[in-house]
Amino acid sequence: MPLEQELQELRYTILDQAEFLQLQMNACFTALKEPDYIVAKELILQVKDSKNSSLDIDKNCENILALYQPSAQDLRFILAAIRMYQNLQLIGEELQQIAKSLLEANQSIAPAWYHQLQITEMTDVVYEMYTGIISAFIQRSPHIAHAVYMRNHEVDTFKWAGNRLLIDAIKANPLHVEDLLSLIFTLQRIGTLADNICNIAQEIVFFVEGKSIRRKESNS
Repeated sequence: MPLEQELQELRYTILDQAEFLQLQMNACFTALKEPDYIVAKELILQVKDSKNSSLDIDKNCENILALYQPSAQDLRFILAAIRMYQNLQLIGEELQQIAKSLLEANQSIAPAWYHQLQITEMTDVVYEMYTGIISAFIQRSPHIAHAVYMRNHEVDTFKWAGNRLLIDAIKANPLHVEDLLSLIFTLQRIGTLADNICNIAQEIVFFVEGKSIRRKESNS
């Protein structure tokens, strides 16, 4: 059926962008763990016209709504697809900013800081969340999506512990404020990645079950 073909094409478009960003995320987190400035530079040079792709998504969704009369679940998917793609764009932008921050810091930040801040452990959780959300989308599994959503507190724990450590370091090393602030911003951006992933998790639960994770948790 034409409608099902249109919806399937929409699913493939979202999945293609998600898998592309998975490669970027892996490269970005690898650069942080080393730290590897060459990898960071290569990441920034990877260009994808995501803005035009987003416009295409919006146009395709408008065409589907105008030409067909989708059922309630299909309609939820169309609305969720727009928001999911927007969050994928935001994930891409955050990855680019993390890579740029790493390059700007150059070698002025001692690699030991990345270990003290538990960057590896923090990014491992975010990466697991992201691969989980891809699985949830492919399987249309609200259970997996909800499990991913619940892991956000782990990222917050790493972020706030790192912020406290860096604030103390700024007080003790006022001459290195710029470098230490750069690390605070990096932690914030990693936390924002997790938030964007959770937004996608909410959309998956919404289009599959017509429910809100946030509302469900507030009632519990």
